[in-house]
Amino acid sequence: MSIRETLVPKDRATVILVVDVSRSMQARDVKPSRLAAATAAVRVFLERVPKRLQVGLIAFAGDPAVAAPPTSDHALVREALDTLEWYPSFGGTAIGDALAAAVRLGQQATGVEGNLASVETAPPTPTRGLVSILFLSDGAQTRGELLPLDGADRARVAGIPVYTVALGTARGTLRFKFSRPPGGFPGPNPFGPGRSVPVPPDPNTLRAIANRTGGEFFAARDSKSLNAAYSKLGSRLGRRPGKTEVTYGFLAGAAGLLLAAGLLSALWSPRLP
Repeated sequence: MSIRETLVPKDRATVILVVDVSRSMQARDVKPSRLAAATAAVRVFLERVPKRLQVGLIAFAGDPAVAAPPTSDHALVREALDTLEWYPSFGGTAIGDALAAAVRLGQQATGVEGNLASVETAPPTPTRGLVSILFLSDGAQTRGELLPLDGADRARVAGIPVYTVALGTARGTLRFKFSRPPGGFPGPNPFGPGRSVPVPPDPNTLRAIANRTGGEFFAARDSKSLNAAYSKLGSRLGRRPGKTEVTYGFLAGAAGLLLAAGLLSALWSPRLP
């Protein structure tokens, strides 16, 4: 008997998509912008996943917000993607808090809710194999109650792997424009026309989050590599390895060969009088 490894859909599986919408996501080192490239990649992901997979969407900058609760109606998630550019982009980047929010949302989707005030009170691993988090950010943490690895610990204790994507390049910059105050003032603008601020990604932190939770890390420096990462994950998340018996296939092939051999033997053997 021969066994072949395949990927089969998981029942009740949930993926929580977490997308950074902080101001640095407006940088254009990834065309047409980091945020636009991220939403396009999520659409690629939604095309790849099983139709029954529950998908939720969280947007975060200084605070996380649920843009779409987990649902198997992926059209609703696509509609929510169109609203990401309108989410508040100020207030910094709270990676740890966003991870904790994704863990809570995933547990609620599977009917496993617990007090996540600390990793000690989190449920042991009841969500293992049912929930995954796909987390995209383009910068380092600048605010929030939880440190990134504290948020990762909550996912680890809950048995939820976090797949992380560091978006952007080391040369990425964002230009801040300064306008005159209400009422204006005479003469040239004392603040100048604006300044460019470096906004490099933080791959080390995101790699550590993936390693700590049993996920996988991806570095996306352009829209092509970003789409490739989300396409790959869309083909994997929400499915589990399965084993398919291929014995019957081999038996059918063998029977066909035996039949052909029998016919040839009948044709070539001497006929009895």
